[in-house]
This record gives sequence, structure tokens and C-alpha cells, in this order.
Amino acid sequence: MWWEKIKNSTTRFDNLQIINFSEKDTSELAKLASRSMNLQVNIQDGDVMVSVDDSIVYVTPIKWKNTDQ
Repeated sequence: MWWEKIKNSTTRFDNLQIINFSEKDTSELAKLASRSMNLQVNIQDGDVMVSVDDSIVYVTPIKWKNTDQ
């Protein structure tokens, strides 16, 4: 996987954050895609809700690298 190859080289970037989404979550998002969609995204307490019309998908961000603080 691409992340395994480069993750050690990203340690020098203190403000870099890498977030991944599962294949299941991205597949569900792909089902919402359309040419003229009106997308709404709500993020609260780390939970992400994406809605298009009356369809809603909840996705879980997976933090691969946090910003160093």
C-alpha cells in the first residue's frame, strides 16, 4: 500500500495529517454520486455524515497520522 511506503518520510512534517476511509465507506459514498448532486457534509465530534437528497451515509475517518502538537 502507498502509505506503508511513505509513512516514515512524513515524520518531518509536523502539520501533516493523513486520514483514510474504509473501502466500505467509500463504496457507499460512490453510490450517492451523480452529475448534479447537492452534497451536504456534517462533521461533529469526529463523526462524518454525508447526505445527498434523502440518502445519508455515515463514514468513519481513520487517522493514519495526526499533526504533531
